[in-house]
Amino acid sequence: LSNLLANFLPLPAAFWLGAGSTALIGLLAARRSGRRPFLSKADFQAWPLLLALVGLTILFTLINRGLAIFDDYHNLPLVSMIAAGDVPPHYFLNPQTRLAFHYALHLFSAGMVRIGGFSVWAAFDISKAFSLSLAVALAYTWFVRVTRRESAGVWGSLLAILGGGSRWLLVLAPAGLLAAISQDLQFLGSAAQSGSELSSVLLSPWRIEGDGPVPFPFAFANGIFPPQVMALGASGALPTLTIFLLLVLSSRRWNYLSGTILGLILASLALSAEHVFVLVWAGTALAVMAGAYQERSLTRALPWIWILAISLLISVTAGGTLTEILRGQVESILGAPTGAEAAFLGFSLRWPPSLISAHLGSLSFARPGHMLVALAEIGAVLFLAPWATWWCWKRLRQGDWFTAGLGAAALMGFVIPMFVRYVETDRDIVRLASTSLLIWLVLGYPPAWFAAERGPAWRRFAMRAGYAVIVSGGLALLTVQLAAIAQPRFTNFVDQPDALISRAYWDQLPPGVEVFDARPYRSVTLFGRSAGRAQANPYTAFPEWEALVEEANPSQIARAGYTFTYMDKRWWRRLSPEQREGFKDSCVIVLAAEPGPEGDFRQLLDVSGCD
Repeated sequence: LSNLLANFLPLPAAFWLGAGSTALIGLLAARRSGRRPFLSKADFQAWPLLLALVGLTILFTLINRGLAIFDDYHNLPLVSMIAAGDVPPHYFLNPQTRLAFHYALHLFSAGMVRIGGFSVWAAFDISKAFSLSLAVALAYTWFVRVTRRESAGVWGSLLAILGGGSRWLLVLAPAGLLAAISQDLQFLGSAAQSGSELSSVLLSPWRIEGDGPVPFPFAFANGIFPPQVMALGASGALPTLTIFLLLVLSSRRWNYLSGTILGLILASLALSAEHVFVLVWAGTALAVMAGAYQERSLTRALPWIWILAISLLISVTAGGTLTEILRGQVESILGAPTGAEAAFLGFSLRWPPSLISAHLGSLSFARPGHMLVALAEIGAVLFLAPWATWWCWKRLRQGDWFTAGLGAAALMGFVIPMFVRYVETDRDIVRLASTSLLIWLVLGYPPAWFAAERGPAWRRFAMRAGYAVIVSGGLALLTVQLAAIAQPRFTNFVDQPDALISRAYWDQLPPGVEVFDARPYRSVTLFGRSAGRAQANPYTAFPEWEALVEEANPSQIARAGYTFTYMDKRWWRRLSPEQREGFKDSCVIVLAAEPGPEGDFRQLLDVSGCD
């Protein structure tokens, strides 16, 4: 609601109206349900779950304070710009272009910055922690509802947060076999920085930027199915939270009013994880068609058609990746230059079929060694896939179309990447498979619980062993995360002097001005102002901007359109004596200066008079 309203209203008003509308909808829904809309004795029965929610949020916030992994240089500037009023956001390092990105969690964090007065980095840390904790609470609620066992809810919620692939099983393979497999693997991204031989890299630290005092073991990381405890990137656990929320709210019958609320929740997936939205929307549509055919009637399908229609309409018009993809396609057809930061280049056929790992590249079905690696990456959750699919088919016949739709979504998400290649960045398509595995984990757990509860001793033992294998990787990673609590930090590009200046000047500079910084994403984070035309994307800087960094002339910086310059010791030490004298000119006004340890410093300089 805040995102929709921000297209027409000032951001603070959009946040207040969005939150107020949500509260009002909740009160009206409680009244329509026939229960008292305000506190009653029965409401306090949920206090253990609420206490767990608060406790987990505090724990994960403390962990996040010690970590700065998964692209803080992109996420924090985006939070800052949204909080300063740029909704739908433009690319903060090239403000002339629109940003094709899933910014739902950034929008939530921006509300904490704008309304609550939090710093940008604190707001994002808390938002990630809260989304993960709420996902756990909703997982517990749904598992208890389905199994009618509180113990099943506890173990199920732990499975939802810790469950993932089992790459560590490869450590048990013979060294000669691993050496032979390594020759065919393509190490990507952080995996390439961690090593080039599978046998050695499995026993090495996972080399990623911003980790804590204890490095993550590469053997427990995963390129296909990482556990939710590692959902520390752009969207956090918000997509998982939304899936559980939809499951909790899932009903066999909807009217148009309540369906509108479900449509809004479904549409929010397009703003947090567009690939999840596409899968869930398509799977639900298939289930609705199958259910209507089964009942030989469209009566019950009409509200679902309304839900699907309203969610699709919002997803392609309200902002985010799908909106910009559609806008880009229309502009391309009309012959106009696209204004999106990330163009959609489409898909191509993949042959032979393969599974994609974000760390180990394409794992071909034609190579047994690749399949061994793929099975380890996926882990024991693959055994839950048949159970989950069977259970979803059973739910379809019982009239539970949404759960059945999730089953169809999981099948599509797992099969499509085997045969389809994403042209721009192929490793990104692994998100489809990881979503499918998460759905199978969630939907396969209830029937597995029933089978273990009623089966012989050997089946219970096998189930418990499989459970241990599935959660072991997440448990190992969580243990490493706990060590980060002891060393809190702002992020890997913000220190104490930066934080002090940001506290005084965030969103206080004149609207529309640009701040020049040799690390452009830093100034955007600190001040909520654009860094100008600095980079075409996170990895490619414009030559004219690089020239300004090298020449370091206040007059040239001002003529390029910048009003302010942010200086630090790191950039200052690269300057020649003549360049340093330029920043001592009378046209340069020092607005703020903060010292740091070992001679470090930060300065906010007004260079507008040097033009």
